[in-house]
Amino acid sequence: MKKDAQKNVIFRGLFFAFAFVGAATVIGRLFCLLQFPETNIVVVYILSVILTARFTDGYIWGIAATVLSTCAFNIFFTHPYFTLFVDDPTYLITFAIMAMTSVITSALTSKAKKMTAEAIRNGEESGALYYLTGHLADAKSTDEIAGITAETVSRIMDCKAAFLCFDDRGNPERTFIQQKTASEQIRRCLSDPDEIRHRMEDLRTDHDVGEEFYDWPIRKSESILGVLRIPKERAVTLTDHQKKLLRSMIESTALAMEGDGMEPDILKAANIRRADTVIAVTNNDNINIMIAQIAIECFSVKHIISRLYDPERECVYRELGIDTICPAVLSVNEIDRILSRNAELREEEKK
Repeated sequence: MKKDAQKNVIFRGLFFAFAFVGAATVIGRLFCLLQFPETNIVVVYILSVILTARFTDGYIWGIAATVLSTCAFNIFFTHPYFTLFVDDPTYLITFAIMAMTSVITSALTSKAKKMTAEAIRNGEESGALYYLTGHLADAKSTDEIAGITAETVSRIMDCKAAFLCFDDRGNPERTFIQQKTASEQIRRCLSDPDEIRHRMEDLRTDHDVGEEFYDWPIRKSESILGVLRIPKERAVTLTDHQKKLLRSMIESTALAMEGDGMEPDILKAANIRRADTVIAVTNNDNINIMIAQIAIECFSVKHIISRLYDPERECVYRELGIDTICPAVLSVNEIDRILSRNAELREEEKK
């Protein structure tokens, strides 16, 4: 599967590089017929390099397009034609400048695309964690936490995730919850609870590979609270970013299953030291701000997001460097948007 993916990447890169450079050559020949200056042709080739970098992954294809562009310009637009030789040595300077400009613009384009993709991933991760922790904060039992986690992971990872709970003595329950459809969950029997308990106890990596599932344990210190189960066919395709997001969701679930979020020891057990972002979404503003302060002052977490019910407290959160999401303000803004839209529709109907 990885080999097929690599072949697809190579084919895609070569296709775009040759396609854009070929199109630039055709446009260049048209410019020659119209007696445009050669500088315009050079600019078109540089544009082909930028487009190649935009629609491919990594720097290598931008560099490949740079080499192709320089060779194509030499072959089709300098004497003697259809060779890699030049009569005028000053063209060597043109080639060098053209190559340097293309490489720099290609690198900048690739970097900008990478930063954009990273920003999108971070936004998706924050959104997923906010959705999960917000629902976990309202859960009243372990079964509810299991159901919420299975549903959220299934939606984010596009799979039929399952959740197996462990009792207070560290033994797995006889049944586990699995997402069947977007709105339906089922209970399945566990064939051998002792086997999975032993596998989790002997586990030395972050997950166990089974016949049907990849099992990620939910831990508190040395004890096991539950197991998040990802279907094998989906687990093998998880990217590094998805695995990182999955670990963050597991840590949020562990915190919800056992412990007070205001206790530093509980936050340590939830691996807060590895967290880039902490999201406090309990139903109490005081608890949220205390969790945020502990995360900032004790664990040096740089990014905090907190649910805020009282908009008048926003200035306090802002002074602490905490980003807030206020349901009341969001509701007012949405109501205002709907009323404004309806008013515009009525004005249009009058006309």
